[in-house]
Amino acid sequence: MRNLLFGLILGMAASSAVLADPPTGSRLGSRFAGSIKYSEEEADNSATKMASCLVTKRPTAARAYLDAYSADESDKQRNELFQDVSCLSFVGFSGMSDTMQVSFPRDVIRGKFAEAFLKDQSSAIAALPALPLVKDYSRPWFAATGRSPVIDEMGACVVDTNPNGAAAILATSAYSKEEAAAFGGAMPSLATCLRAGAKLQANRQALRAALADALYQRLTKPAPAVQLAEAEARTRQVRVAFKKFAECVVSKNERDAQIYVIEDLSEQETTRLRNKMLDGACWRASTGLQPPIATTGLKLQGILAEVLLAAEPTRGPLQDPKNIAPLNHEPVNAAERRRVDADTLKFMDAMYMLFKAGECVVRADVNGADRLLKSGLNSREESEALMALKPAFDGCPKWESSYAASIDELRATIAANYYRLGHARSTATSAAGGTK
Repeated sequence: MRNLLFGLILGMAASSAVLADPPTGSRLGSRFAGSIKYSEEEADNSATKMASCLVTKRPTAARAYLDAYSADESDKQRNELFQDVSCLSFVGFSGMSDTMQVSFPRDVIRGKFAEAFLKDQSSAIAALPALPLVKDYSRPWFAATGRSPVIDEMGACVVDTNPNGAAAILATSAYSKEEAAAFGGAMPSLATCLRAGAKLQANRQALRAALADALYQRLTKPAPAVQLAEAEARTRQVRVAFKKFAECVVSKNERDAQIYVIEDLSEQETTRLRNKMLDGACWRASTGLQPPIATTGLKLQGILAEVLLAAEPTRGPLQDPKNIAPLNHEPVNAAERRRVDADTLKFMDAMYMLFKAGECVVRADVNGADRLLKSGLNSREESEALMALKPAFDGCPKWESSYAASIDELRATIAANYYRLGHARSTATSAAGGTK
């Protein structure tokens, strides 16, 4: 049985607990966890103390976490930051039992780290000019936050056009009357900066976190055009390193990689093979980083499939996909739906639909899929091949409309489904595999 999503946490229970990603071996976990329920205000205060402690003790690692330009880079830096567990006592972490008493959504945690850095920046914040309203507030760092782009765009807009209003909110204590009053004072800016036609789905603390993040980014990041160039360069590096990691894994465990991508396995066997794919030595050699490894099932299967395809001696376009039995893509079951929060469920459903869309696209345009998988990462050919596949994607199942699939995810679903279809049996015999 295959999982759609998993938190790939190899050696650090604390990092998975604090940010509440699913632990290795689970089915699908919630972003929230904790055996003892704190009040919202107590939990928020604990997170504030933890972030302040880590910023004081590990400022370089904390900055690297906030300065990430992609979700993958953010996850790697986050895991590195939480290697130090000494500050986690503020959120009830027990090193003896690897248990947590409270945990938080990652977008709120990011805001806490941003606020910790902003504490001694009052003069720099006061010197920020209020900029005129512009049409586009997209920023490359949005990809690392875990928030809806609508929230991040609004935060960036408010911080640009009314930095003093954002600073006034952050100068108050969370959940206080003063905070409510400061939000009231900034309400005209918040309303002006909300994208036309968008619905605001965030509570006060999520908005506060978005404003803190945006204010930190405005103080520390260069102009948006320079940010974009930096983000593109760093994304290229991350993609190349991830492929090198997969090449190392396949060179050591090719047969197991094939089984992991192709076969419909029991949950226990899926977990065993997944952990084997998450080779710490390969990760260190290819990225220079220490485990734990943070990725998704789709990305891991996709990159392994690409490496396996490239190793096939008689690699050619997939033949007659119409004669291949449909693949089994397992949706999120009822028990998992009850267990996870709404945001995680949306992500899980999006991954399921992406897996389904990938099979549909490969069947609809097998030559286009082959062209994409033969293109180099970050190349012009890759961009052209993806654009050429747009009609096929438009005619296939859609994932959750607010989820913006990355190039890596689009390429991964094509690779995983292409490889599985190439090793599946025809409709005259049987169907193959699913998603995990």
